[in-house]
Amino acid sequence: MNFKQLRYFLSVAKSGSISAAAEKNCISQPALGIQIKNLEDHLGMALFQRHARGIVLTDKGIFFLKYAQQILDLVAEAEAEVGKLNGVIGGNLSIAVTPTFGRALVPDLIGEVSSIEAELSLAFVQHFSDEVKEQIDSGRIDIGFSYNFIEDSKYFSAPLLYEDIYLVGHPSILDKFGADIPFNYIPDLPLLLDKKYHANRKWLERIAERQELNLSDAIEIDAVDIKREILLQNESCTVAPYGLYLNLINDGRLTACRIVDPNIVRTLYFVCSHEKMKSPAVQWFYETTKKLVDEKIEEGKLQWQKENYDRA
Repeated sequence: MNFKQLRYFLSVAKSGSISAAAEKNCISQPALGIQIKNLEDHLGMALFQRHARGIVLTDKGIFFLKYAQQILDLVAEAEAEVGKLNGVIGGNLSIAVTPTFGRALVPDLIGEVSSIEAELSLAFVQHFSDEVKEQIDSGRIDIGFSYNFIEDSKYFSAPLLYEDIYLVGHPSILDKFGADIPFNYIPDLPLLLDKKYHANRKWLERIAERQELNLSDAIEIDAVDIKREILLQNESCTVAPYGLYLNLINDGRLTACRIVDPNIVRTLYFVCSHEKMKSPAVQWFYETTKKLVDEKIEEGKLQWQKENYDRA
């Protein structure tokens, strides 16, 4: 039994799929399957049960899971502590980003890593804010960026920036409104919104309810790329951060109106466990992120703010 087998075992257990685990770990399915089989042979028991819809843990696999996790957690802790003694920035970080933050900052973060002498590997995935805590809890990611503050003593949750929310859409609809648009105008416009179970949609619904307005006529689409194409080809609009459609707004292909009465201001948080924050790599990533965010705020293109002026 070795650490690689334990990591593959945890990856399969969390994903419920050999193929998904193989893709995540950049290994072929047959090779991963052999590693799992070798681990099962060493332990003398079946850890997984295969069926038509995928793969699930056996009772013995569930029992072994907590020990495998504890072993790898201890290894990670030991590596972090030794790294602190040596001041080493290294390891692998898996990071969940929101669509806007990913477009605005991921290229710069990758550039920062390449500019330092470190054996640090970054892997970025895109998630909605309400998925970040579950992803960290499950061990799928190390760091997340979320518009939700996580009220849990296990977590480090620090504000990075504040931003107004805009109504973004086809110029034929929005050009007549000017720079700002009152919230109570929004329900009467052709809208594309996230599905109702997403945190952003629930948040908008609460604002609408306070004004006795109804957003139920909106077309529900989560995928940002699909929304973008519909906005460009049809007379429709959506509620979004300015930076998500920055290039199209600058090109005049889309128009953005800041939502007022009330102003809607969101806070983006850097989120990870307090334990992870002890790592030199995570500390470096946090400080680098703050530096890059401050530079973007100074630049002014994304309409990010350093302080929440609470204009609502």
